[in-house]
Amino acid sequence: MNDATPDALHDDLVELRDALEREDFRCAGDVLALHDRRMRQYIDTVGMQAPLLALRELLTLQHRLQAPALRVHATGTLQ
Repeated sequence: MNDATPDALHDDLVELRDALEREDFRCAGDVLALHDRRMRQYIDTVGMQAPLLALRELLTLQHRLQAPALRVHATGTLQ
């Protein structure tokens, strides 16, 4: 079964947001790794037929969610 669907990708990001809000960075890292695997699988599966706007929205949300965690990782404090 292919679990690399737009809905699954969006669900990953909701789970990532929840983990970051709980400051559960280990879980967030696991979710992000799963999301990355699914995103790559999705792009490989749909290829040139990928809905670019949907992918752009998912990536924008992913980056927005990751930014605070990356700052914590880089500085050691939540800014």
